[in-house]
Amino acid sequence: HTGSILGAGFARGYSDYFPCLPNMYTGFDNTKDRRDFVSMGAAAGVAAAFNAPIGGILFSLEEVSSFWSPSLTWRSFICAIFAAYTVNIFMAAFNGNFNDSGLVLFGHTTEDGGTYETWEIFAFMLVAVCGGFIGAAYVVINEHITMARKKFWAGKNPAWRIFEAVVLISAMLSAFYFIPMLWPCKEYVTDSDASHHTGFHGLNPIQYNCQDTSSRRLGEAHIASHYNELATLLLTPQETTILQLYSRNTQGYFSIGTLAFFTCFYFISAVTAYGIAVPAGLFIPGMMVGAGMGRLVGEILFSIVGDTIDPGLYALVGASAVLGGITRMTISLTVIMVEVSNDINYLLPIMLALAISKAVGDRFTHSLYDVHMDLASIPYLEADPPDVFNSLSAESIMARKVVMVGVEATIGEMEEALETTHHAFPVVDTGVTKLNRFFCGIITREHLDGQLEKAKKERKPVIDISLAMDPSPFIAQTQLSLRRVLRLFRGMGLRHVVVVDGRQRVVGIITRKDFINAPTTVQSAIQDPRFVRATREAMMKMERSTRIKGANANAPVKLKRSNSWVGVL
Repeated sequence: HTGSILGAGFARGYSDYFPCLPNMYTGFDNTKDRRDFVSMGAAAGVAAAFNAPIGGILFSLEEVSSFWSPSLTWRSFICAIFAAYTVNIFMAAFNGNFNDSGLVLFGHTTEDGGTYETWEIFAFMLVAVCGGFIGAAYVVINEHITMARKKFWAGKNPAWRIFEAVVLISAMLSAFYFIPMLWPCKEYVTDSDASHHTGFHGLNPIQYNCQDTSSRRLGEAHIASHYNELATLLLTPQETTILQLYSRNTQGYFSIGTLAFFTCFYFISAVTAYGIAVPAGLFIPGMMVGAGMGRLVGEILFSIVGDTIDPGLYALVGASAVLGGITRMTISLTVIMVEVSNDINYLLPIMLALAISKAVGDRFTHSLYDVHMDLASIPYLEADPPDVFNSLSAESIMARKVVMVGVEATIGEMEEALETTHHAFPVVDTGVTKLNRFFCGIITREHLDGQLEKAKKERKPVIDISLAMDPSPFIAQTQLSLRRVLRLFRGMGLRHVVVVDGRQRVVGIITRKDFINAPTTVQSAIQDPRFVRATREAMMKMERSTRIKGANANAPVKLKRSNSWVGVL
């Protein structure tokens, strides 16, 4: 989030809140470069947070960007490299040495060769299925909470959202602090010279309300140290908690009951907090829940099978599965998980977990990102359109009331166009009669505003705007397949397409919002009895016309497809 915000800010080149800052990069303040900067910022943010430059690039490609180009690839690559090295340089100033541990996560999490038994693949599949169910439940519950939150706060002072955040965070912090007091202490015994105060095997036990007791047996000093399991999971930084859950060869360090309570409690906290008026991420909470669930399955199998099971590996697979069930990412998330764990040996279990969890989650709902974009009414175009798009054409969803300007535009005409909120306007040649609408090009709002100022400055009632317009934009014929129009939007990163008829006259315009509303438009039209009756009459006329003209047997089908609404029925 932070990287994308910074990218969008740098693309503008100026600040509304700090006008004293010098204007920089003003040449990038356009829609195309702004989208590229946001994509590069997202890649740099993931690279800095997780020390995963390749994962950051793939994350931007798979989840952030709707339009990608080779130039954007190498630019994101450079941004990710510089972001990762910048973090490592600052971390080296604090740690005293240069390493690749990243800002948030981890060092190496393995102390063995990274092996597992063949039959454990089925256990990984079980963890993946559980992760898919947990991810789908997370999305559904958070969607309902977000809708209830929006409905409750609608029309109220935004300051109440801050009050909600303060109350909810205070309640969660209190629960995190006081609930471990109800948990019993657990004992482990180390030699007196052991450095148990700094943890072992990457663990960091928290005593909390527990105390140490010392004894001497057979002439040797021993320390019986006690720690609180739940406090060790809840009262340490999140990256430390995940590292402890990932730690290998630490079977039995967390009990089954503690892991079960921690997973459920953290799931409820994360799904409730996501969406409040506080910047919050999704990766770390998802990894916490998944690591707890995976470690729980690993500890259960360890109690049944024995020493061949390493619960830390199951924590890594579980974290991947829950994240896959929530975000539905595959390639980028695989690389990120491998990079943050610094362990290539478990690439195949991670890939298996992500593939299965995504398949399970897709059976119930969309990803959390898609759900929240839909709740925010963001016109994001999916790569896979609805099946109804196969039977529709451009004229089916186009806006027919188009605000146009003539090539020889008057001041009043330009002012009337600029009173709307549209981003661009078709430029037409009205001819001598002033009734025609022959398409000449398209002009953006910024350029039209500039032409208006020029006309007022030169005191001209009419001005030729042909030099300021784009004379060869992308256009669509009325009968062009809607699926192909969508492919044009996504492939070229367009915001609008002008629709023309066979004589190149402007008859409509399509924007991204028209695609978002297309399924609703079609469904409401099909349910209208008058529309259905008129369409059936049109179909009968087509068939009679075909028989009279002696066309072949396939002609009625072709005629039906030529009319979008007939094709839907």
